[in-house]
Amino acid sequence: MIPNSFTITEDTETTLSRRDRKRQETKERLFEAAMALFEQRDFDAVTVQMITDAADLGKGTFFNHFDSKEAVVGYFFERQFVLFSQTPVSQPENLPSDISVWEQTRRALHLLIEQHAKRDKRLTRTLMSLTLTNPVAQEASFLIKSRVKEIMTQVIRIGQERGELRQDIQNLPLTEYMMSFYFYTLWRWASPENTEALETLLDTTYQLILEGVCVQPRSE
Repeated sequence: MIPNSFTITEDTETTLSRRDRKRQETKERLFEAAMALFEQRDFDAVTVQMITDAADLGKGTFFNHFDSKEAVVGYFFERQFVLFSQTPVSQPENLPSDISVWEQTRRALHLLIEQHAKRDKRLTRTLMSLTLTNPVAQEASFLIKSRVKEIMTQVIRIGQERGELRQDIQNLPLTEYMMSFYFYTLWRWASPENTEALETLLDTTYQLILEGVCVQPRSE
């Protein structure tokens, strides 16, 4: 005979699971409402009340999920890292050997780029500005970048060991160099005067990095 405690535990776990899902749904609702407002207005012009009104939730609900507007921006960076963590590149020790490190990195970057391409350029400009001027957003961005850099340094090392990437530069400076082009691409795309598609711009930029800017000597 199955003890009653088993049924109680199962029901409790189910209730908690539903509660967690509901909580996450509410957090995502607030996040999307905030992002939509950040696309339309200056960051400082957006209030918590505006966010909760847009999400059709009570103001107190916001602080059950975020400490501040800046925490919403930090959550954006966290979501980016979660996406990055779902790519093969996030596990350097298990990188497929039949696809170049460069191609796998490009695919991972495309996944992150898509999150910006889906939104208004103004939001990207806001996010980039906040990482330079707002201490809370700056710290959140720094933590995520540090985690990505740590992983990418291992990826670059593997590419060097495979003979795919140049070995006369240490992997950490090479990682920083490559990552800087990712952010340059975002900045260039977000410029109001730019008309290029973000995905195309990323491919063009990274192809240029791969090939270099100097004419290669002809083989005799």
